[in-house]
Amino acid sequence: MGHLRGLLRSSGFCTEGTPGQRQSPLPLLLDQGEGNEIWSSSHHDNVSERILSGQGRDGAECGSWLNWICADNLPFMTAPAQEPKTILCFGDSNTWGFNPDGGGRLPHDTRWPNQLEQQLNQRASGQTWRTIEDGLNSRTWLLDDPIGAARYGAQYSCSGRSGLMTSLHSHKPINMVILALGCNDSKDYLNLSAEQIADGARILMHDIRSALNCGPRERPDRPPNILLMTPPLVKITAQSLAWGFDGADTKSQALASCYLQLADELEVLAFDVQTVASPSPLDGIHFDSQAQSAIASGLADLIAPT
Repeated sequence: MGHLRGLLRSSGFCTEGTPGQRQSPLPLLLDQGEGNEIWSSSHHDNVSERILSGQGRDGAECGSWLNWICADNLPFMTAPAQEPKTILCFGDSNTWGFNPDGGGRLPHDTRWPNQLEQQLNQRASGQTWRTIEDGLNSRTWLLDDPIGAARYGAQYSCSGRSGLMTSLHSHKPINMVILALGCNDSKDYLNLSAEQIADGARILMHDIRSALNCGPRERPDRPPNILLMTPPLVKITAQSLAWGFDGADTKSQALASCYLQLADELEVLAFDVQTVASPSPLDGIHFDSQAQSAIASGLADLIAPT
């Protein structure tokens, strides 16, 4: 026990002193059998907390006292738990998980952001990941689309830019942002060219890089990495036409080329979803359950090495 007293004294504890000698921020302990107190500066004057009731010096030396005060129970001696790397998936209805059969939202474990998290954690060695789903039906890069929002009985801004900064600060620290927008910008009544849609992507990437202290935990001043994901290759169906996607098949194909060029220019990761998955023929816009796995796997191949 004398050795323990010496160890505690060298660590800033006083084992047989008075409240005036308190130095440590750790919880206050009392060995009732001998009245030996370990005082803590984190407690108010004349307040002591009794634990291990009925244990005297002999009991402590038998192990109960020492087992409690071992490194596993001392905060300053315990290594902090490793925080997962965070990926913000910022997109539209294909990030939200819109079911092309009209059945609402795909199940949680089916949606590609959550499958991506599972795949990254399966591949990781000593590192954990978490993904955040921030998908919104009818979301665009810049323009509001009250027509699109009204289709879902909603009253919200469809502009991705209007919600991006709030999302970044809500979920920081963030290691990576996946930007998955552009499909809704292809609607005929918005009258945007493929180049103009890509300019919207450029603006949001600039916003991410200028966001204050939204980067990774170890260096929040550094902006999150960015991965630019192309929109699906839209199919013309009765449903897609009803939603305003006349001509979007050609425009979405051109968008893939514009996005890849932009990603190269701004030195960000790019993922051409059109090479791994196609939207369901049911509506020509949204990915079905099988496509979710292919998307998650393709993204994991890009992100895991980073």
